[in-house]
Amino acid sequence: PTSITLKNAYKMRKGSAAYVAWEEATKDRIGRYTQELIEETSGEKDVDVVVTIEEVVQSGEQQGSGRRRLGERVLQEVEGPSNPLRLSFRTTLEFYSKESKWDGSDLIAAGFVEPSQQTEYISELQKKEQGSFGTVKSMVMSVNGR
Repeated sequence: PTSITLKNAYKMRKGSAAYVAWEEATKDRIGRYTQELIEETSGEKDVDVVVTIEEVVQSGEQQGSGRRRLGERVLQEVEGPSNPLRLSFRTTLEFYSKESKWDGSDLIAAGFVEPSQQTEYISELQKKEQGSFGTVKSMVMSVNGR
């Protein structure tokens, strides 16, 4: 399983603009960096990579959840939730390659390894759905526990 933890983000309703933005940004990034890693490693160019995300489970706060005093609620809307949003999901990669020794975990994580890549990913989320991801400042990703 793959998991992404976003600091200062709320749970998303499946099919909502935020959920669709997260899914698109995540699939696009995994696919793009998988293509780059395949090209760097094997020299194969323009490999068509299909990324599927399934069985998404979220843990974190619902927006507007819980009882708060008015000042706390306003602060939460500006800063985001105090608990991180953790998205756990199954990722499937499909592509044709002459090589057969690919590590799926490395391919999935390739676009999230460096802090600059994580910052770019957060920016992509914010461009797609500022209202839901505008307060996100950091993230963590793990694939199969790594």
